[in-house]
Amino acid sequence: MKILSMDVSFPSNPEDPGFYEAQDALTDVLERRNPIFSYVARRMLDREPWTEGTGTVEDVRRIVRGFYDDAGRSVPDYFPADEPAEKQFDTGRLKWQRDIDGGRVSFEREPDALRAEFDREAWEVHDYEKRLDKRFMADKSGRSVYIGAPERFADWIGYSVETLLADPEENDPTDSTGDGADDPPDDTDHDGESTGFLGRLFG
Repeated sequence: MKILSMDVSFPSNPEDPGFYEAQDALTDVLERRNPIFSYVARRMLDREPWTEGTGTVEDVRRIVRGFYDDAGRSVPDYFPADEPAEKQFDTGRLKWQRDIDGGRVSFEREPDALRAEFDREAWEVHDYEKRLDKRFMADKSGRSVYIGAPERFADWIGYSVETLLADPEENDPTDSTGDGADDPPDDTDHDGESTGFLGRLFG
């Protein structure tokens, strides 16, 4: 099973600002018909059948890329073509990054390794350690996590080893130039209506 975690939320209580507007917007989205599932399923059954049920998420991505080819359209930048979305939005990496950005973890140099010291209870730190890939050679001890492959860990987390060892307030893996280069794409046409996925694909 693959898990995809996205930072999306709606006001949850009627007294919250924007609650009713959010409910109306969500209802509008849920009531729209989206035939993309049937298109993908038909392509899998008719053109590229998987009789043993071994189809994967990558197979679906490949089929959707084929839709863009059929439509003579370029695959948009937001489409997870180079890196699967479940890796791009790695829940373990996001969890570590949030604590680094929030100053709840600091790093100390060990011989050919790093030690992450958490401002958390020991039982909480266990969850951070288990989210690390075995290639990082991680080992939990109390409120700290020993990382035996610092360069690999740094590449995964999005910081250099030197940055991790620096003042936590200096850590910022994002581009803060404010030029909008990483802003999400605008899905609204000039008349103010959402064009939708299929509209962008075949329109």
